[in-house]
Amino acid sequence: MVDKKYTQGIRLFAHLCILYSLFLFLLAFIGLGFSKWSVRCLEDFEIFSLAESVLIIIPAIGVLFYLSWARKSLLVVLGVASCFVLCDLARYAMEIRKLFDDPFFATLIILVVLSLHFLGVFYLTRPKVKAEFIRLSIPRHTVSTEEDS
Repeated sequence: MVDKKYTQGIRLFAHLCILYSLFLFLLAFIGLGFSKWSVRCLEDFEIFSLAESVLIIIPAIGVLFYLSWARKSLLVVLGVASCFVLCDLARYAMEIRKLFDDPFFATLIILVVLSLHFLGVFYLTRPKVKAEFIRLSIPRHTVSTEEDS
């Protein structure tokens, strides 16, 4: 029997990752200056946001289908991205501050990004969530039953 509590939580988490990925894409889009129709070279912040956006949305879609590789790759992407953000925290805060001209809003965005990364890693490493991925990723035709014997 499928435990609805965990399957709904995993689906909700996957949808939140997809929304977060779209938020990062929008942040990079604003950073590129397309809202002012000015073209300039990509900076580190925009490259990081675009890369993280793509690297999160692909496994997040896989998490919707309970694919084990998607859970593992999402763990890696969130962990590595957290390290990058923590190492360059001041520079990313300055980049966001340039975009929105508000130090409070820049700090809030950085805190939301870091908390989503850490909560995502924490949630995906829970034993019951891992067990759901293992249980739900087994194809039904490979499981033998007593009737087959």
